[in-house]
Amino acid sequence: MNIAETGAEGVSTAPKKNLFQSVRMFPRQDNGNQQPPATEFAEHAARVNSPPSKAADKGFSAEIDGIASRIKQFGRDVPRFTTGLPEADELVYGDRFAFLVACSLDRDAKSQVIWRIPYYIKQSLGHLDPEKLSRMSLEEIGNLLNRLPAKPRYMNDAPFTIRQLAQTVSNEFGNNADAVWIGRTVLDIRDTLLAIRSVGPGIANMTINLLHRYFGIAFQVDDFRRIDVKPDVHVERVFLRTGLSTGAERALFAARLHSPEYPGELDLGAWEIGKRWCHANAPLCGACPLGDTCPKMKVHITRV
Repeated sequence: MNIAETGAEGVSTAPKKNLFQSVRMFPRQDNGNQQPPATEFAEHAARVNSPPSKAADKGFSAEIDGIASRIKQFGRDVPRFTTGLPEADELVYGDRFAFLVACSLDRDAKSQVIWRIPYYIKQSLGHLDPEKLSRMSLEEIGNLLNRLPAKPRYMNDAPFTIRQLAQTVSNEFGNNADAVWIGRTVLDIRDTLLAIRSVGPGIANMTINLLHRYFGIAFQVDDFRRIDVKPDVHVERVFLRTGLSTGAERALFAARLHSPEYPGELDLGAWEIGKRWCHANAPLCGACPLGDTCPKMKVHITRV
């Protein structure tokens, strides 16, 4: 969820660019989904579905399907994320607006830190009311964030994100965060989230994924096909090393290929495996839940 990390609080410098921190998003189609270039998708699909008579690819499809299944099963068994602060956990899982704030700010920083921010805001203001926050100036919100023991990574953008989110919930959804998703399609929810400053497709998909996983929000069967992975460094690394993805920045369409009924179901398991075992350097292959099923491709790569 790209959540479940630990580390120092209050990072404010811009992130260093690497291969996967500027993920290339595919052009949008009319239905609002991001689509991979047809040639890349067909090329990988052809390899996965190639006849077993080709020795080099014999059993490849079954092996990949098995790896995808294990990643999804592992993700289902992962306990709910915790900030390490019970009061903060209670708020983000009990107050849907707090949940949206946490998700919207969860970019390029330790999630365990970011998801405490709604709690610290409520402590400082005495409330976490969208309507009241929507009437605060950007300067007031910026000063508020500067006083908190945990801070967003992007301090210049965060006041805009928080105020615009608060205005959206207050003005468009009757000050009720649940109304952002109740009775709405995945595409409608995603469009609402993408209209918030600094919320991109990765954060929007993560939020929708967690709505289903943590709160049991039900979607139509076809809607699950539109929930993508959040292709951060951990997901990209695991996809690349297991062979689910054939190259850099292709996790989006790899997930759609190997889990077409619900691409986002691969997200949490892959992220947890990448964070806990499949490290960029010195991966702990012996302890990894994928065990002997992983082909351990490019284990010694250092850029993801």
